[in-house]
Amino acid sequence: MKRPFFLKQLMLLLGDIAILYAALFLALYIRYGYKFELGIFTQHIYPFTLLYLIWLIIFYINGLYDITIAKNNLAFWRLFFEAMAINALVATGFFYLIPIFGIAPKTNLFIVLAITVALFYIWRNLYNSFLPSFIVKNSVLIIEGGDEAKEISNIILRRPELGYETIALYKEGSAENISGKTPVIRNLNELKYILEKYPVNTVVLPMELRQNGEIVNYLYSNLFRKFRFIDLVSFYEMIVRRIPVSVINETWFLNNLQEAEKKLYDKIKTAADFGLSLIFFIFLALIFPFAFVAIKLDDRGPIFYSQKRTGKNGKQFKVYKFRTMRVDAEKDGAKFASKNDARITGVGKFLRLTRIDELPQIINVLKGEMSFVGPRPEQPGFVEELKKMMPFYDVRHIIKPGLTGWAQINYQYAATLEENLKKLQYDLFYIKNRSLVLDGLILLKTLNIISKLRGR
Repeated sequence: MKRPFFLKQLMLLLGDIAILYAALFLALYIRYGYKFELGIFTQHIYPFTLLYLIWLIIFYINGLYDITIAKNNLAFWRLFFEAMAINALVATGFFYLIPIFGIAPKTNLFIVLAITVALFYIWRNLYNSFLPSFIVKNSVLIIEGGDEAKEISNIILRRPELGYETIALYKEGSAENISGKTPVIRNLNELKYILEKYPVNTVVLPMELRQNGEIVNYLYSNLFRKFRFIDLVSFYEMIVRRIPVSVINETWFLNNLQEAEKKLYDKIKTAADFGLSLIFFIFLALIFPFAFVAIKLDDRGPIFYSQKRTGKNGKQFKVYKFRTMRVDAEKDGAKFASKNDARITGVGKFLRLTRIDELPQIINVLKGEMSFVGPRPEQPGFVEELKKMMPFYDVRHIIKPGLTGWAQINYQYAATLEENLKKLQYDLFYIKNRSLVLDGLILLKTLNIISKLRGR
């Protein structure tokens, strides 16, 4: 299966790496002129390679590999110059606070930064203007699929940067269109016409296609043509990044949640959680006095807020946070938090935007009750209500809850049954696909959210 979105990101990454090393080469050539030799370049390449790795991570955190914002506009270049300002500070500290590389490149570093900015500006302008249009889009024909097929088609229409286009949706006997742009074909003859007339790359198949013998036989006879086949569920996961509602049943869980294969991953993650929590505990200790003064000056209430939450295997535990709501916020009973919640204090808004309010949960991670990445822990009362309305809701407790997670970075708060169902779909996607790589991406995305003050 082609992945145009990934290829565009890979092209950006490789281009940025080339720019960084070209900037280093040019800077050294300009600095040393006729005295420039391979030895000088070799002396600089090792420390700068470590530095560039940090720079690329900062680029990612600042959203420079988000294809949806790869445009030649003020917002994009603001993000770039913010990242370069941070990179300049990191580079200064890297060479002068860690003097183990044998070089202190004051002039060289300044020239590298200047050339990097110039080359990066040229490269990204060219990419944003021309290169995406040269990448051939993956043309998709969707066979049946119900609401999930419509959702996929609408996402593809809204997000052309993904690199897909929906040629048509086959839905027998229907005359409806999707957003007025995606044609709906209604019979086998129209299906044949589309496949013969248009350069279809991918055919998306529903799980129940076997019920239509004519369609199955026709597609089977075209098995060796250039287009590829993929089932709707896999394609939905790839495009929407969550599990479709229609497949959530006992069979799906038996086929996809292979917990025995996650044992090594779980051990590594537990060790990583413990190590990171020790580091962040130091940060918590440093920030505590400032949080204490701010909260006390705001409304003189208690500093911490504790509440029962449901964790792994349904076990209840107390979660700790810096208090961000009024003392009487739950006098009428527990309620889901919402956008612009009137119960949040002035200081609380800042603590939530920066996610500082979550820091005391490091204690829960140290105690083994939580992880850095996982589903959001909910109150037991809410859990019981949601289990009644969503029979498979309890499956999210197969793993530890997290400080951040796939649902949190993709959907934020949920205040209705429909919204909680959507968050469950994200949670199940994470549980199925969790890995150290996905955990790392979630943590980086969380840092991006914190840096933009978009926490809630």
